[in-house]
Amino acid sequence: MSKLRTLEETETFQQQALEIGNPKVIDEALFALTCALAQRADVYPVVTGMKRLRVAKTYPREATGLPGLKVWFVIIDEDRVELRSITILDPGELED
Repeated sequence: MSKLRTLEETETFQQQALEIGNPKVIDEALFALTCALAQRADVYPVVTGMKRLRVAKTYPREATGLPGLKVWFVIIDEDRVELRSITILDPGELED
């Protein structure tokens, strides 16, 4: 298994996550994604026009009523990923 990066949440990320919904439900929805970011954040491409900002997406979860989510992040170094923002995924973005 490869080395895991530490995920650091900014205050903005934490506040936005609280505004989206129940923290326990958000944590469950993001579990697989945060595992992927800790292991291989570099597989997510840099956002066009940005130097380091990347985005990862989750699918909607009908069972919990949670919409799809986008997590905006930056790879700080070999050991750390900074989760900068979390937003609701627009339905039309699922195909991207």
